[in-house]
Amino acid sequence: MDWIKRALGWGGPKGYNGVNVPRLTDDEVAARQAKRGAEIAEARRQAFAGAVRLPMREVIRGLPADGIVYQGVDHLGRLIVVTSNSDPAETYAGRDVTQGWASFPHSTAGEAYPVEINTVRPDGSSFSVSVPDLPVAYPRFQPLSDERFLAVGGRCRLTADGPEQNALVIGADGGIVAEFCLGDGINDLQTTPTGRIWVSYNDEGVFGNYGWGDSDGTPPLGRSGLVRWFNEGDREFEFTPPAGLPSIADCYALNVVGEEAWACYYTDFPVVHVGSDGSATGWAGEVAGAHALAVLGAERVGLVGGYRGLVDRLVTADLMTDRTTVRETLQLVSPNGDELPQRTRIIARGQKVHALTDGRWLTIDLAEIPTRRTQAS
Repeated sequence: MDWIKRALGWGGPKGYNGVNVPRLTDDEVAARQAKRGAEIAEARRQAFAGAVRLPMREVIRGLPADGIVYQGVDHLGRLIVVTSNSDPAETYAGRDVTQGWASFPHSTAGEAYPVEINTVRPDGSSFSVSVPDLPVAYPRFQPLSDERFLAVGGRCRLTADGPEQNALVIGADGGIVAEFCLGDGINDLQTTPTGRIWVSYNDEGVFGNYGWGDSDGTPPLGRSGLVRWFNEGDREFEFTPPAGLPSIADCYALNVVGEEAWACYYTDFPVVHVGSDGSATGWAGEVAGAHALAVLGAERVGLVGGYRGLVDRLVTADLMTDRTTVRETLQLVSPNGDELPQRTRIIARGQKVHALTDGRWLTIDLAEIPTRRTQAS
């Protein structure tokens, strides 16, 4: 991180944290980038040495590829693609960069902006909702009943006047019919058939920022790392780790199946299952950095992603008595065998893994993968 600060020239006359940190030269930046590229190439070589290349199946092509605000999958297996023609930096993806410290995302949009919420079924049928003025930044979207949608901004400040209302209920006509607060530092949210809202939080949502968690302030709403909400901000459940497993510091992966939730989190990356009654079961993990988690019954999971460019790594694992046991490491590829671009968006919902790239919707079902066991890393 220090070299990035130097490359950006952060520090000013007083330096970074009181230390004078000179700006990197162009040659130094290029050298660091080359080193990073070499590290990614080596990590991929090691991860995929002897790994089976697993072609994904194409569901649909010709989806929107530009102006993407959000992509997700809902409990009905529908793809959600939200687009906008607005300038991201001025609306939903603005950031503040301060010399001598860091870059922070805006908690609200610089100005309200229009979005088109497109919901697509695997058979190609679709419907859309136009929202003329959305005020939240870094939004996530999930369906509610009666063709309503929930739009939730990823960040939320606690001010002297109270918390920002970063959760909006959008009616079938695109109007905002309710607003409430789900807290700061939201990684993901997924809704259930009965309208419950499972929300996972990153480290800032757990430990506090943007006014949350100050010594004399309000504890972060996401302090447990995983919360189930109902109606307009009624908190039904907060995660407590099963015996022997750590608390959530940053919930990397969430998968809601029916009314129940599965998650994989930092640190140690255990896999946990939370029933609709709030009871939790867990398995110690072996796979670091997974950002998506597919679930096949209560016996096998698929962990997708990893550090250093491993966006296309799929590790299948059996759920044993108290830990996961790796079955196989696979490389997800396009239907024709080409590697997936690094910018590919990977999502897991239920037992399926979805890849969204270049206007294409690709998928693979854990049940379709042979249950062979090989030496895996």
